[in-house]
Amino acid sequence: MLAKTGKTAAQSLYEPQAAKTLDTVLRNFLLEQLPGLLGPLTVEVLVEALRELLDKYLPPLTRIKAGQMLWFAVAKDDPGYGKTMQHTRLVPILLDVVATEDIEAYQQGKPRIDIVRAAEARLFTQADNQQGTLAETDVALILKRSRSCVANDIAAYEKGHNIVLPRRGTVHDMGGSVTHKVLICRKKYLEGKSPTQIKRETYHDELSQDRYTTSLEMVRFCISRGLTVAETAFVTKMGQKLVLEYKNLAEQLVTESSNNPNKEP
Repeated sequence: MLAKTGKTAAQSLYEPQAAKTLDTVLRNFLLEQLPGLLGPLTVEVLVEALRELLDKYLPPLTRIKAGQMLWFAVAKDDPGYGKTMQHTRLVPILLDVVATEDIEAYQQGKPRIDIVRAAEARLFTQADNQQGTLAETDVALILKRSRSCVANDIAAYEKGHNIVLPRRGTVHDMGGSVTHKVLICRKKYLEGKSPTQIKRETYHDELSQDRYTTSLEMVRFCISRGLTVAETAFVTKMGQKLVLEYKNLAEQLVTESSNNPNKEP
């Protein structure tokens, strides 16, 4: 039997249940908060966009495995220079806070500090693989460690594995550390590695690599011509602290290259 609306009795009876959706909640919210400002088509477009946003940033629990967690990372292609975090683009990422490799490492009796450092490295790498970038403070919060401990762990891990981990300080060139600059220059001048190899091991593209090596060459040239650190800073438009770091790096490369005369810095 059809109702006056042309619907069956069952359709009329259960239609309200079908409307109990997130779309209905979003639609009513927009209409209540912006009365008279949005037309029906605009409301539907906004509802669809909001639903897609929620699906992206709040994925269903079925997508999260045991030991994983959802985290928001700064978008890898949005450094956020001069912007607050409130105005920096974020991307949702899934991180393996506890992984099978951690359990296996404990079973093998590996030192706890080595397990922790490997887990920290994994978090940075997983974020990078998902087009996100974590800061040391992110990892410190996730693993309930102090930022200074994480920073020390990173330094030890990078030195032990001769790599640069992808984090905000290196990917976005933020912070005062020049560890990644030193490593890039060493890989080029002492190890003779190609830009592609260096990019794979340091997460820095050729443009970034050129910036560091060019800065090193400029400082080395100025110092070799008798300029002081202050004069070199004026000529190169670098800070005196950075000039001194590059000066020390140039001297270090010369010393190390003495053991390998085929790799002149």
